[in-house]
Amino acid sequence: MAEKREKPNKKIPTVLPSGFVIRVNKRNMAMLDFVDIDYEDKANVIGSYALDKKMIKDLSKAIQDVLKEISE
Repeated sequence: MAEKREKPNKKIPTVLPSGFVIRVNKRNMAMLDFVDIDYEDKANVIGSYALDKKMIKDLSKAIQDVLKEISE
């Protein structure tokens, strides 16, 4: 018989995030979700952060700078 796995408490992250996702929620707010990828199951959201327009522009610039640096 399969062993029952305990669901993680999303309010208390016990692991560092494996990655992140930027999405738009139902209220048209940009959200940055931090995820922990469990390869036996699906990815679990372990934290979320609302983004305003300035934060999105700053994040986009930071990503562009990193891409420029690693492509040189």
